[in-house]
Amino acid sequence: MKIIFIMFLALFSVSIAGAQLRFFAFSDNTENPIFGKAENQLMINIGQGIAGTDVFELPKNPVPFNMFMLQYSQPILFFRSPARLSASITQTVGYGETECQYGIWNWSDYTTTISFLSTDTLILWTNVWYCGAGIGTGIQTELNARIGTRFLLAYKLFTGFAFANNWRIELFFHHFSNGSTSYQNSSYNFYGLGIGYNF
Repeated sequence: MKIIFIMFLALFSVSIAGAQLRFFAFSDNTENPIFGKAENQLMINIGQGIAGTDVFELPKNPVPFNMFMLQYSQPILFFRSPARLSASITQTVGYGETECQYGIWNWSDYTTTISFLSTDTLILWTNVWYCGAGIGTGIQTELNARIGTRFLLAYKLFTGFAFANNWRIELFFHHFSNGSTSYQNSSYNFYGLGIGYNF
């Protein structure tokens, strides 16, 4: 997990060197750096679960819990900043137990499928690099002891890089919870990597 965090910082540092950095300013004749000239994106995200129940967790204490997400997106503007609107299907997979301050977490009990709608907005970007945040809402198929509702809220922090005309690579932190609408709200937290193809 520390490697992903270091890669995130390195990607940020290297990509802004020698490039014009933009911040919350966007004109209609500028391409959305997530998409380039494309109008659609398919992305596969793979995430490693992190122990903890807070809204933000540092990339330490990985647990036997992963996420696999297939995401379809289209470009939009959010207050004149480049953004994307996405529909996704996520499968979480747990396969072991860990001890924590609340007792034993049996991660296989938290295997579930999540259908999701989200919006990601860029905060900083160049012509090849971008950094942003997203929010969304969704439904999980299984109730469990970590999140006691089917309804979920989520936010995401991410950075991405255009390594070819139609290809994007992203590093992300993804938090799922129910917004404290239930007593059971220990959340799912993931750090991970995404590969996207624009068309």
